Amino acid sequence: MGRIDPNTPTGRVILVLNSDDEQKRELRRVIDEQHDKRTANYHQWVKPEEFGSRFGVHDSDISQVETWLKSQGFTVEDVSKSKRSSTLAELRVNWRRPSRPDALLQHKGKTEVANNGNISIPTALSPVIAGVTVHSSFRSPRKNP
Repeated sequence: MGRIDPNTPTGRVILVLNSDDEQKRELRRVIDEQHDKRTANYHQWVKPEEFGSRFGVHDSDISQVETWLKSQGFTVEDVSKSKRSSTLAELRVNWRRPSRPDALLQHKGKTEVANNGNISIPTALSPVIAGVTVHSSFRSPRKNP
């Protein structure tokens, strides 16, 4: 049916953030110890804030991502306590490649919004951003129990 106006807010998106390799190794070690009865860390779970400070993305990296997002017209709504995901509000189509914007589609008699291309992230931020949810108004069909 056509493109969506680039200034149209299209809802929320989740960015999945990526810790550095050293933090990943330390997290793996801690998880292994939490499941090993022979260690002092057996079943010693951590709160989200502690997880974020030990294993989450560095505050300086989060700040860089937030600065870039705001420069692109996004509003950063929240950064999770674990510092592994970030919720964005007001995702705007201009973040996607201009040649493949979001589109309005007609599906089974309903008008739907769907991403019509890949989301482009600056190379400098790619080590920190592990993934991005794709906006779509399509819903998974419900299965009968």
